[in-house]
Amino acid sequence: MKIFRLSLLTASISLILVSCNKNELQTINEEKNIKLKSMAVASTTFNWENVERMPVPINHPTILSPWSSGANIAFPAFFIEDRFKSNGWELVYNSFSTTETVNPKFFIIYNKFRGLLRAFFYLDPISPIPSTYVTHSLKLKDNASIPVLNYGSDEIASLVKNAKEISQVQPYRTSATGCWYAAEFEINYTPAIRNMPAQGSLLQWDVNSTNISQITINGTSEGTIKGTMTQSVAGPENILNSSLKGTVMLYGKHLGDSMLKEINENKLIKSEYLLNFASSLASGGYAAAAGKVLSAIFGGSSTTTSQVINLKSTTSYKLSGSVNDSYLIAAPVLVPPGASNSSNSLGILPLYNKVLGVFTLDKTPIVNATAKEEWYTERGMPGDRDERFSIYNPSDYRLVQNSYNILFNPDIINTSPDGARVENLKQELVQREKDGNLINVFPINYEFSSHYRITVGNIGWDGNGGYIPQPASPSPWDSNEQLMTGFFLRISFDVVPNNGSSRTKIVKSFKIKANPIDIKS
Repeated sequence: MKIFRLSLLTASISLILVSCNKNELQTINEEKNIKLKSMAVASTTFNWENVERMPVPINHPTILSPWSSGANIAFPAFFIEDRFKSNGWELVYNSFSTTETVNPKFFIIYNKFRGLLRAFFYLDPISPIPSTYVTHSLKLKDNASIPVLNYGSDEIASLVKNAKEISQVQPYRTSATGCWYAAEFEINYTPAIRNMPAQGSLLQWDVNSTNISQITINGTSEGTIKGTMTQSVAGPENILNSSLKGTVMLYGKHLGDSMLKEINENKLIKSEYLLNFASSLASGGYAAAAGKVLSAIFGGSSTTTSQVINLKSTTSYKLSGSVNDSYLIAAPVLVPPGASNSSNSLGILPLYNKVLGVFTLDKTPIVNATAKEEWYTERGMPGDRDERFSIYNPSDYRLVQNSYNILFNPDIINTSPDGARVENLKQELVQREKDGNLINVFPINYEFSSHYRITVGNIGWDGNGGYIPQPASPSPWDSNEQLMTGFFLRISFDVVPNNGSSRTKIVKSFKIKANPIDIKS
């Protein structure tokens, strides 16, 4: 099926000014400038926390809000309970209005204490579209290169390679009777946004309806994808027929038993790693569970016994199947909050115009190592070769703590009534074991002393009292990247709002850079 878009071409009528004075020309130029500056569409505010019906022009069909009784919704149900300004939510974008109808119909709220954008899109009643999944993609428009999406698609954040897109697949179908869809995206703090023109840092939110048949996950036939699958690939078709490494996002309240049930029922993510997390959550609460994972956000409720959890768990999976139909049903362009010259840009202007994100690191953390070179000879029986080899024994192998700085967003972390403070800041080295199920935790100043044998040269016995040099096997390591396999820097802290509302705990792990080993003979 092909969809054709018709554009209405309007003819320009040239006005020939037979005589015009300087003031008339100035007026014409001012009007032209006003039109240029109004390319961006302004958002309008409304009582989004408690509204029962969305703002629409008089005599237009009523649209129930996502949290109104009777509304059709296709998103995690706890979004309805977790929406209040007192817990950090702000209205950022909105296309609903009582004076005009703007399509697509959507609004986006942002939790400033968690760094989460939550986007709601309303699909008007339409002819049925064959669909099995809805895909939400938040991407950098026009190939912009800013790190605002680096936290959203992996449980281990990189400060080197900027993510261009976060794509989420949700197990919901499109409805012909009018329905709300929603997705949540984690945004990391990017200080450079304050000095960037909006036109070079625009975001675009694509909503696709996809009809996929014969879904197979890792070789096993499945009826549906459970949970929200997230990866840095473009478009719904690209998740099929290839091996991917992405995250499955789990949402839920602070109920360890319900989380255990969800993990056990989802074959894609069921692992000892997540079961340990859920058990810790049930027995020790979110503070204990935070020590068992690499990336999570705990917070959102007004009580300490019912915390909302946004957890990412990286897994490798292979999806097979075929895409029968795919429809782009919305693609609003968003001007990023805090960017300069925003009124001159295409897109929807933000109501909340402070830079998004809670924190980041200014540079990638570095690990240095020095190693002492020692030679050994193993003598064989007469006629056999003697082997001479060396051992590199890393004697000073630790994180360089002044190689990076933690940058907190001053628009969030401040002493104002709407701000918050940071408590319980921890920096730790964590190692994920090869099976991926367990993580080991080390202090930030931990010095590793494991021995690593690396053969750098052989001397072979020639059988006649002489030696024949042999090539090195394997080649000497020129960096300690291999020593650092599975090691990350984990940072965790509590965001405590100054207004007395519930705190949020943020856990984020970062990739580290290993410098070449300094060999001491």
